[in-house]
Amino acid sequence: MPSKRSAFGGAEKGTVVSASKRRVEALRKSGKMEKQKAFRIYGEVRELESKIGVPSLKVEALDKDLIFDDRLGSVTTDNVGNFEIMYDKEDFQELFFDQRSDIYLRIKTPDGKLVSTTGDKV
Repeated sequence: MPSKRSAFGGAEKGTVVSASKRRVEALRKSGKMEKQKAFRIYGEVRELESKIGVPSLKVEALDKDLIFDDRLGSVTTDNVGNFEIMYDKEDFQELFFDQRSDIYLRIKTPDGKLVSTTGDKV
């Protein structure tokens, strides 16, 4: 009959998984582990004429609001112009008004100069 012991300190495999789940839950409750973001914005920034991806640009995602716009996140494009921004519903939901986000992007040079925005399309 095969042994129920594992290479993980002699406990059964199910016990190790269970202990891991408890540890993850404890980390979440303590605030030491960030929860998964619910929404994802991704794309590629390309040069208009050559269609080549542009590295090192700052991409900001914002939610248009009546009083002031909420910043959902910002990242720098990678070496081929790709970017990905993750955010949660709480990042854009106002107390009474927003049930959905009105997202637009701002693209800036590394020194902060505005290159492009989609804010007028929202």
